[in-house]
Amino acid sequence: VIPRFRFEALTDPSDPVPMLGWCHSLEKYGVAIVSTDNHAGALKHFTQLFGFREWCSYGEFYLVENKMAPGDKGSQANNLAYTGLPLAFHTDLPHYAAPPQVQL
Repeated sequence: VIPRFRFEALTDPSDPVPMLGWCHSLEKYGVAIVSTDNHAGALKHFTQLFGFREWCSYGEFYLVENKMAPGDKGSQANNLAYTGLPLAFHTDLPHYAAPPQVQL
């Protein structure tokens, strides 16, 4: 079972316990799910709570979106990230000298 956390609980400065639990889950299991309504600025706010955020090759953030029309077999998607297909757990850019440490 993958540990799950609510964004609102993790960003509540009056209670550090949820954030400690999230950090512990990342250390122990290497994964944790954060539930949010995905409002504008949520990811940036969250990353500012725990450390330095490194920009990717595409800018500050990379928007992964499904570019496939219903019934399309992937002709509009030039990358698996642009399809509605499930992705297995993976690390992006492992060949980089400094690959991502925590991917959100």
